[in-house]
Amino acid sequence: MLTRPAKAQRLIVLVTILAAAVSQPGVGAASGSSPGQAPLGTSSTLYVSTSGSDNNPGTISEPLATPASAIAKASPGATILIGGGLYTLSRPLLIDRPGVTLRSADRELARLKAPIDDPRVTSVVVIAANQVSLIGLEIQGGSYYGVKVDAEQGHSTTGVSVRSCRIHGTGRDCIKTFNADQLLIHDCEIGPSGLRDSSNAEGIDSVGSVGATIRHCWIHDTATNGLYLKGGARDGIVEQCRVENIAGYAGIVLGEDTDTDFMREGACYEAINCVARNNIVVNTGAAGLATYSGSNIRFENNTLYQVAKRIQAAFWVVTNSRKVAAGNVTIINNATVMSGSRPFIFVQNIAGKLDCDSNIYFNPAGSGKRFVKEITGSSEQYGQWTFDDWRIAMGVDSHSIVADPMLDSQEQYRPRPGSPAIRRGRQLQGLKTDYAGQDRPGGVGWDIGAVQHRP
Repeated sequence: MLTRPAKAQRLIVLVTILAAAVSQPGVGAASGSSPGQAPLGTSSTLYVSTSGSDNNPGTISEPLATPASAIAKASPGATILIGGGLYTLSRPLLIDRPGVTLRSADRELARLKAPIDDPRVTSVVVIAANQVSLIGLEIQGGSYYGVKVDAEQGHSTTGVSVRSCRIHGTGRDCIKTFNADQLLIHDCEIGPSGLRDSSNAEGIDSVGSVGATIRHCWIHDTATNGLYLKGGARDGIVEQCRVENIAGYAGIVLGEDTDTDFMREGACYEAINCVARNNIVVNTGAAGLATYSGSNIRFENNTLYQVAKRIQAAFWVVTNSRKVAAGNVTIINNATVMSGSRPFIFVQNIAGKLDCDSNIYFNPAGSGKRFVKEITGSSEQYGQWTFDDWRIAMGVDSHSIVADPMLDSQEQYRPRPGSPAIRRGRQLQGLKTDYAGQDRPGGVGWDIGAVQHRP
């Protein structure tokens, strides 16, 4: 697994990690089934090398010279093994045949690079077919995107996976997807983004996906939000990711603000039945976790550290521009540490239940009036409360506390011995491990935050 760093782990030798990943047949799979990995069957294998020729047949002894030539020759279900080295592109790599796998050769690192200032190369890789996989590649540049997943208008892709890749240095978003169902983004390093246009440059911008899973990724230094699922996205999971150094914007957003034309199947809500769990979000200018017009959104066992340093709140629950109220939002077992003046929680026009409990909030300057509820429109109201008044006014957080969770920033923000986060969480169904993959014990052994303590 590509380990997101504690500070001492940041100098990862990427070649070693990716080479080891692509040499393992099951790389990227978590325990149990994972979306986006159903095999279509390999009908052929094509080889690419920096020393090859595009006049060659693409065998291991006579490899092709460019990934574009291999893709043009590939039949559905083919595997393209790319030898180590740099491949500079003058046009996007379009994969429009189902089941194609594009990957680095065993124990080698293929680097696909495109300029960010050439409008002809909008993306490094464009995927427009089902069951396509990118594995163990370094993808850099593209005037807009590093990877774009987008079928014909009105259609969706199914089962696309991006695993053990590094995607960075893009003109705008690192990964952009439209209606990419059962999408899997696993074990990837994503960022920096927005080198050409920093005004709209997420790490992952996923619109209208059903069943997307973003897992075990390190997302960092993006020009705008770390990632979001929006546009009527349903049944999405963001788990065991580390999102950090998002200077001006939010870390993880489930639901955002999408033009009506791009809302999946005319959906009213931006995100439906989506969860962010076991994530670590560090150093954001805006919210650590947010939902705009989401329905049945869950934030469970996350650790937020120095978030909302400039705007918004640690947890930001609001409407989109169409004034659709978020409804039935869960905020459970989260540890939040922040030192700025922004609120811990801001909820606006919320409809349905707010299930908020078993959390820890800490600001060394004091908790103050850092809990806010706003109602806009004809019955406009604004309440800004202390923790005790928030609990009474909203009927929430009865088992939550304001205290220093004593997190070890050098050890994945794990609770130190004696932390009040230990054994204070609510046991949650379907959540058996923590950020690092360590088992969470049942019953009273459940901790607050993304990382379980070590006895």
